[in-house]
Formats: sequence, C-alpha cells, structure tokens
Amino acid sequence: MNVYRRKVILQILAPTIASVILLYLGYYLSISNVKEILLDEKKNQVKEMVYSIYNMVEGYYIQVEQGKISKEEAQTIIKFNIENLRYGTSSKDYYWIINYDNSIIAHPFFNTDDENQIDSTSDLFISLTELASLAKEKGEGYLEYKWQWKDDESRIESKISFTKRFEPWEWVMGTGFYVDEVDAKIKKMTRYIFFIMTLLIFLTSSLYLLIVKKTFHNLKLYFEKKDELDQNITLFRGLVINLGLIIKKEDNVIFSNKKAQEILETTIKEGQEFRLFDYVVTEEQERIHSLFNKDKKEGMDINFWILTKKNNKKHIHVNLAFNYLKDDSYTYMLINDDTEKKEIENQIKILSQTVEQSPDSMAITDLNGNIIYVNKKFSEETGYSYEEVIGKNPNIIKKLSKF
Repeated sequence: MNVYRRKVILQILAPTIASVILLYLGYYLSISNVKEILLDEKKNQVKEMVYSIYNMVEGYYIQVEQGKISKEEAQTIIKFNIENLRYGTSSKDYYWIINYDNSIIAHPFFNTDDENQIDSTSDLFISLTELASLAKEKGEGYLEYKWQWKDDESRIESKISFTKRFEPWEWVMGTGFYVDEVDAKIKKMTRYIFFIMTLLIFLTSSLYLLIVKKTFHNLKLYFEKKDELDQNITLFRGLVINLGLIIKKEDNVIFSNKKAQEILETTIKEGQEFRLFDYVVTEEQERIHSLFNKDKKEGMDINFWILTKKNNKKHIHVNLAFNYLKDDSYTYMLINDDTEKKEIENQIKILSQTVEQSPDSMAITDLNGNIIYVNKKFSEETGYSYEEVIGKNPNIIKKLSKF
C-alpha cells in the first residue's frame, strides 16, 4: 500500500512541481522580451509626437515663405507653444527645440537668455550636443542619455529621446521618455502576474490535494477488495465443489480448480492466457461470439457445446460474473458439465416426436394410472382432446365415449 502511495505522489507531485518551475522560468525569461516590446512602443509614440511638432513648425515656415507672417513672429509663437505644451499622466512630459550650435530655442526648464544657457561642461550640455549632432548627421534618430528627473534635479535617470532636424532654420526638435517609466510599468505588471500565478499555484495545489486524497481513498477500497478477492481465492483452493471454477485477471488465469480442468480435459496453469471461446464448437461460435461481445457488467448464463482438448464433444452451462478493481477486471467462470442431461433431453425430444407422429393411438400414464400424455392419433380415434383426458383414468374413456 505504501509503495502505491509513494508512486501516486511521484506521478502527480513531480509534474505539478515541474509545471510550477517552468511557469516561473517562462515568466522571468519573458520579462526581457516584454521590456523590449514596451520600449519599442514608447519609442514609436515619441517619434509620432515629434513628427506632429515638426509639422507645426513646417506649417509656420510655409506661412513665413508666403509672407503671411514674419519669421520672428512665427518663431515666437512656436516657442510659446513648445514651452507650454505638456503631455503624459502627470503633465510633466515636454518638447524642446535647440539649434545646431546647441543653443536652446524652446524648453520648459530653461530660458533662451544667454545667462541661462546650460553650462557647456555639464552632462546636460553634452547630451544636447549629442542630440543635435545625431539630427544634423542623420536627419532623425533615437539617443539614450542621462537627464535629470522631472521634479528632482538631483536624480539623474536614463532617458531615450527621438530627435529630428528642421533644416531651413537649423533647428533640432525632440521629446523623450524615461526608461524607469517602462521599468515601473513592468513592475506593476509583475505584481499583477505574480498574483495570478500565485492564485493558479494555490488552485493547482488544492486540486492536487483533492486528487491525492481521492486516489488514496480509491487505493484503500482497491486493496480492501483485493484482500477480499485473495481470501476468496484461498477459500476456493480448499473448497471441493462439483462445478468447474476459473478466475481470470484480464486474460490470464489466477485460479482454476480440478473440476474445470476435468471438464475441459486440459491442464490450466496460473498466469497462462485462457479463452473459453477457443473451446466452442464451430457451429456455435457465431452465437457465442455475439453473446461474449455484449455488455459484461451484469454477467450472464449461457449454454453451448464445446470440443475438449481430447477432442470430446461436451455440452456445458457457464455462469459468468465480472468484477472491476481500479484498472483491473476479473472474470469468474462457473462451469457445469450437463452433457448427460442434454443427451437425455435430446432422447426425450426424439421419443416425443416419435410418439407424436406414431400411426397408432398412444396414451402415457403416471404411476397412479392417470393420463399424462396422448398423441394426436388418440384424439382422432377417441374424439377426446388432449385437455379433456389429461389427469383422468383410461377406464373412464369408455364411460365418456362419444360414439
């Protein structure tokens, strides 16, 4: 029993643990891919926003070219719009414009006065220089660099910006996002996914415990029935009955008594494969095959002729019963050799046909002299039907004569 318990635990627990490990491993391996996807999504967003600003600048440039507005007026309007145009959930994300010599044209954090320009030795100036150089050389592109946090100058974080040049005025415009924002989003997703995974593991563990509990209960019932079966087989071994008994587990014999072997005139060993159908005579095989293929849960009683291993023809009556323990099925065969009875029945049948078809009037009486059978010729000659004379003495026929 304990061996089966350990086997069940290993068969259920091992795949469960492996599934949980693979679940977590797959999650952590996918995090890097998720981050790349989110970064690409944010990069596309800032690119589209920079293109919208570029279109605005280009629109004012066309008006200047058409003489509808002066260049100074157009650039003043653009500067005002850029410095006041914010977006994002906290409305702290912004756009900026610098020129080719890294002077700030428009920026929410810096004025365009010379005394408020960024120190040329600072990391911020170097970052703007790199952005301007990228746009001048390639027209547009992404750049990752260090920049102060939105509302904390002492906090410097990685930022990715998209920058694009406007050649007519030698401007470079752009906007960006902090990589930490993506990391924060992933952490939020991680908490949610971790909660879902924990819930799934809890449900899986609960299901596992229920399965183990049910399996152990079934194992207990199985071994109880198996013990009962073993006790019955032990009892059968010492029991002398005038009927043949064969017990099979699946197709293999686990018990057969001496009488069964005498009826079938063969030696039946435990563990050998055995099919009673192999003994059925040819003319009976189709009928018996159809009976054997029926639902066997209820058992059955059947009669048929067999040919023994010594080539003797016998008529047997078989009582079949079935038992199912877990994944095993057991068949009980109680065999009675009624060949002699069948032969007597056949002789009686032949005799009755002979008497019935006899040209002479015949009557059969019991030990008390009462009629128990008359043939057709009797009825024809006396005029009395079978029902009228059954149970009566033959002498009374003369008194009841209809002639």
